Amino acid sequence: MKTFKILILFAAGYGHCFAKNLDSVVPPSSNMASASNAALDGKLRLSTSFGPASLSVEEANYKIGGASEIIAEYKFMDTLFGSTGVWGAFKYLPLSSATVANNEEVSGVMNGIFFGGTLDFGLPMEKWSAFAFSDIGGFLPNFENEKEDAPSDFLAGIMIGGGANFELTERFVFGPKLSLASGGFNFWHVSFNATFAF
Repeated sequence: MKTFKILILFAAGYGHCFAKNLDSVVPPSSNMASASNAALDGKLRLSTSFGPASLSVEEANYKIGGASEIIAEYKFMDTLFGSTGVWGAFKYLPLSSATVANNEEVSGVMNGIFFGGTLDFGLPMEKWSAFAFSDIGGFLPNFENEKEDAPSDFLAGIMIGGGANFELTERFVFGPKLSLASGGFNFWHVSFNATFAF
């Protein structure tokens, strides 16, 4: 009987230790998800901007009412040339536009696609920062009317610009932005920019 009691006490103690250790074990999938989230924390951001714009091409006259853009960025370096962040960027910049083909006005969209990089810089003013960017890409015309002389060739060029951001929260900033581009076209865009970081 005494031996039986000892076995019961031993089993109870072992079970308690096993349950305690089990509580401290994190499933491998949870560990992987946590590590993935930590690795991407602060390294992804999405931006959008809108404002007046102008696009001119030697062979065509475009009427642009305005422009908006969507930008996805990934931070791959913390500093370069005194910057506080180096980002790789993909930019989609559609322009609602109109031009003339066969003496008739046709409307459509100039689909702007650009790849490039952005450098962030600190400013002496609290909550303010600056950024500069350089992109390569261009515009692909897509007009509704299938006219023979309607623009259809891809217009390649280089875009540069910069702006300032005010930090509303740790992950949300906004401010003015200026974009200038040249190559197979001339382009400018003055906009209000908003950025959300993940």
